[in-house]
Amino acid sequence: MRHRRVVAMVFAIGLVAGRLTAQVVPKVADSSFRAFLREFDAGLTAMVNGDPTQWLANASQADDVTLMTPYGVNVRGWAAVGKQYEMAARRFAPGSTVSQEYVAAQGMGDLGYTVVLQRGMYRGPDSDTTRQGFTRATNIFIRENGSWKLVHRHMDHLTPGSPGPSPGAAVSAATTPETSPRILPPAQGVPPIPDSSFRAFLTSFESGQVQMLNGDASLWVANASHADDVTLLSPYGIVARGWDAVSKLYLAAAGHFVSSGATVQREYMAVEVHGDLAYEVVREYANPRGAEGSLAGATRATHVFRREAGAWKLVHRHMDHLNEGG
Repeated sequence: MRHRRVVAMVFAIGLVAGRLTAQVVPKVADSSFRAFLREFDAGLTAMVNGDPTQWLANASQADDVTLMTPYGVNVRGWAAVGKQYEMAARRFAPGSTVSQEYVAAQGMGDLGYTVVLQRGMYRGPDSDTTRQGFTRATNIFIRENGSWKLVHRHMDHLTPGSPGPSPGAAVSAATTPETSPRILPPAQGVPPIPDSSFRAFLTSFESGQVQMLNGDASLWVANASHADDVTLLSPYGIVARGWDAVSKLYLAAAGHFVSSGATVQREYMAVEVHGDLAYEVVREYANPRGAEGSLAGATRATHVFRREAGAWKLVHRHMDHLNEGG
């Protein structure tokens, strides 16, 4: 277990989140996105009460939609994702409640995202009692034919092993088999992307990860936004916001690794660029070493990038263990 905790720190040490409180939809520049978020939140409330109708209506039904649940389910395509959402709704019954704290939210052009902490009191269909559950979620939205739609959702437990079902989670943990963190899959390389500037940035971003795994955070830090709204979600309930906090933690994280020729292989589930925002959904397999030996691990991550003054920068990273709980 120790090696997994240390691997998490390489990209993900942060501030432990405080008490969750319900918040209204945050102010965002795009009024249509703000209005949609109200509908999306209403769909979440209905979902945890057993009715997925509005949730499904707010979701894209494209072939490239993706879902990562707290129970290790990682699926792509509406046929698989839609089925998971419908299965999830059957875990809940009327009488459930859910509140959210927005860590970040932004809509630019035809792409938007939210980072939220969720607290719920969930009632199951065969129970008269409610169970408490805490989850974190990164949601990615794309405007399709004038309407905002959910295209990716990444969830994990705010505290691993926290009780209660989680909105958007699958009934079972049936997933694709986990690849051993000590056996790296074949390198994929950056997938074809029409935006040449973003494609070049991803190459640099991957190099920054490799250098971080070998104890050097300089390129990773250079590729990150230094804005006050940057965010970081990692395993073990870690949440950080703002460059002042995040930058110090990235530098401290690099200190846990030694130069060892470590590598990271990335399996891409989705990559999209829309104007000055972009995102990727990946599974990562790394084999770094620390002073006491191997720290190999497998993780899954959602990244949001923003073009700032003509240069692409990382503004959000959500990472947890691959097949956590699966």
